[in-house]
Amino acid sequence: MIFISTDNTLIYLLLEKRGKLPLDFSFDKVLDLEDADDFYVIIYTSSDRNFICFKATNYIQQDNILIELHDAVQEYSFNNATSHRLINQAILFVEYKMQTKNNSRYYFDAH
Repeated sequence: MIFISTDNTLIYLLLEKRGKLPLDFSFDKVLDLEDADDFYVIIYTSSDRNFICFKATNYIQQDNILIELHDAVQEYSFNNATSHRLINQAILFVEYKMQTKNNSRYYFDAH
């Protein structure tokens, strides 16, 4: 399941708990992080000082959840005035996770 949140307090606390807060809030930033089985892509826009959080729950167990996350980020960009540069960077994070998830899922070491 995909969740989208713009609750700045909750997103800030999540980033603070994971040690991923931006050092400088005067610049736009895109972050990704994992928390248990959840994968997050978070966009911070300095112009309005807001966070946007995209969360894919149980992404390890669900095969298509990262594709859904990819689509959700793209759809969000069509409906909101978020910078295309930030959206593209968020999409790259999701695509990278899709590639690395698939590679690690089938890795087996018999030694």
